[in-house]
Amino acid sequence: MKRLLTVILTLGLVLEITAQENSRNTYLQFGVAAVSYHGDLGEPYKKWTSSFHLGLQFNKKGRITGAFQLNYGNFQGQASPDQYDDPDITPNTFVSTRFFSANYDVQINAVRSKYWKVYASLGLGMIIYTPKNEDGEGLIDIVASRSEGEDYAAFSVMFPLKIGVIHYLPNRFGVGLEAGYYNTLTDYLDNISNWGTNDGNDNLLSLRFSVYYKIKP
Repeated sequence: MKRLLTVILTLGLVLEITAQENSRNTYLQFGVAAVSYHGDLGEPYKKWTSSFHLGLQFNKKGRITGAFQLNYGNFQGQASPDQYDDPDITPNTFVSTRFFSANYDVQINAVRSKYWKVYASLGLGMIIYTPKNEDGEGLIDIVASRSEGEDYAAFSVMFPLKIGVIHYLPNRFGVGLEAGYYNTLTDYLDNISNWGTNDGNDNLLSLRFSVYYKIKP
């Protein structure tokens, strides 16, 4: 809980400082994305599902700008038929995970003009997630789906890495495309760790379409 509060406070502080320093345009961002996961169930990035996002884009002067985003969605994983054929273990072989995340991104603009912006970004955020089985039951409460004594908290710090392009229209609107890699610090997005077949933490890949609307000035 202390880690979660630290992340929330850090995000709030950075957002407040950025908003105060912003001297140009602020855009409201909203849109949809295709999301896939890499973990311990099935092939990496094979299943794609949807997510929704809402945020603020701060377009102050200079090569470095910022963005704050909220995301809500779902991803799924399905083990291959022979992935867990050991009769001595009983991991879940399917997962459907709802997640909510919040992150602040520092964007480095490679191209910056009146109508175009091309950028790469590094962010800091948190993700809260709820893994469920095919019957809709919460897997965090089904201890038989993990090794004995294995437990976890259903949230994690994450570090999003993104590249994107935005086209600003002559009116107050803009449209954008973005690819993002959400690197988490947890191996439990799919509820499996010790019995898992993948080394390292779980992560998400996102392909996003956004609409931007200028709200300031």
